[in-house]
Amino acid sequence: MRHTTATHMLEAGVPLIVVKNFLGHVSLQTTQIYTEITQDTMNKQLKSWNDKWFLKDNSHFEDTNGKSNIPEFLR
Repeated sequence: MRHTTATHMLEAGVPLIVVKNFLGHVSLQTTQIYTEITQDTMNKQLKSWNDKWFLKDNSHFEDTNGKSNIPEFLR
């Protein structure tokens, strides 16, 4: 029951530190071992992070020749 509750809290977006305190763990590492998240939740979180930190419009990173100044592996 504790494992399921922790997993549902994480999937709902509750920060890990809050889950740690809710479960009464002393160590954050214990909470990380104790909980799991689904691949769907992982994908949503990564997409959200990517949308927040990476610009969708990279036109202001182009030089006068129309070439991007961003390395290919970062696009």
